Amino acid sequence: MFRILGLPNPRDNSESEVPLPAPVQPGELKRTSFHDLGEAKWTKWGAQNRHPPQRAVRYVKPDEMYRLPMENIARRLVSGDVVLVDLSPLVHMEAQRTACRRRLQSLADEMEIPSFTLDHDETLLMLPGSDIRVDTTRHELGVGADLLPEHD
Repeated sequence: MFRILGLPNPRDNSESEVPLPAPVQPGELKRTSFHDLGEAKWTKWGAQNRHPPQRAVRYVKPDEMYRLPMENIARRLVSGDVVLVDLSPLVHMEAQRTACRRRLQSLADEMEIPSFTLDHDETLLMLPGSDIRVDTTRHELGVGADLLPEHD
């Protein structure tokens, strides 16, 4: 999952040869265009925002009994969240992984939403929530009709 999202794997114990950047002091000029969410102005911005985000990307994996919280997943999909389901903990339990995949596909069919696999092993699945559109030609994920082509 970390490789797909372009993030470092926390399970990788090998020491990185790239030195860590020096900490940036608030107000100091940065070379990147990323915002430092630790700055006080973002706290004020969040408090002033009258319409906070209502949607999120939810990461779900099986519990200690190798089950998925299907009711919670359905509730999140109805509210418009994107649900990423990681079945990699079931890599040695093919029957349970297949059962979980089947239940997710059944849920997607009932809700009339598509389901996507994000890797070749079909262990990372994505279910877009209501009003979420996935452009399968440009591989972009978006909200509402923002990604739909304009018709004259």
